Amino acid sequence: MKKNILKTVLLLGTILLTTAQNDSAASIQPGQWGEFLFQGVGSFAQACGSGCQPSSGGNSVDAGSPDWTVEGPGSFIVTDAFLAVDQFAIYDFGLLIGQTSLPSGLTPPVCLGGLDTTNPAYCVNDPNYSHGAFALGLGEHSITIQQIAGIAGAAYFEDVPQGNVAPEPATMFLIGSNLVGLSWILKRRRPLTG
Repeated sequence: MKKNILKTVLLLGTILLTTAQNDSAASIQPGQWGEFLFQGVGSFAQACGSGCQPSSGGNSVDAGSPDWTVEGPGSFIVTDAFLAVDQFAIYDFGLLIGQTSLPSGLTPPVCLGGLDTTNPAYCVNDPNYSHGAFALGLGEHSITIQQIAGIAGAAYFEDVPQGNVAPEPATMFLIGSNLVGLSWILKRRRPLTG
C-alpha cells in the first residue's frame, strides 16, 4: 500500500509539473526562435499564422499572439532576417526597454554563414541585420515588439533564460507535495526488529 501511495504522489507531482510548464511565447523551447509578422512602420508584431516562411535552419516556430510572457532573469533577443531593412522597439509591460541596431539596408542581404537569409542563428550575428539583446530581471515580463523602420515582413525573437531562476508556484507545490508524501510514508514505517 505504501508503494501505491508513493507512486500516486510521484505521479501527481509529475502531472502537475508537466501541466504547469510556462506557456510563454507559444511554448517556444530553449534554442528555438519565435517568428513574428509586422505590417509596416508603427505596427506591432503579431502571430505568423500561415503568413511566415519558417527558418531554413529548422530552428523556428510561430511565436503565437503577443503579449509574449517570459520569465526572467534572462535575455530577450530580437533579430531581423530576410531583407536587412527593418528595425524594432522592444517593450516590457508597455515600457520601452530598447531598440534593435540600425540595419544596413543592403539588398540582397547575406547572413553570416552563407546566402541563407532566413536562419536567425546566422542573422543575429550579422552586422547588416538589425538585432539586439535585452536583459530581463527576475520575474515575469510581458513583451511586445513594434516596427520602427523598414517594410512589412517577418523576424525572430529568442528568450534565453539564465541560471538560478526562482521556481514557479507549481514547481514549489510539486516539491512540497512530494516531501509531504515521503514524510508520511517514512513516519508510518515500522521499525525493523532483530
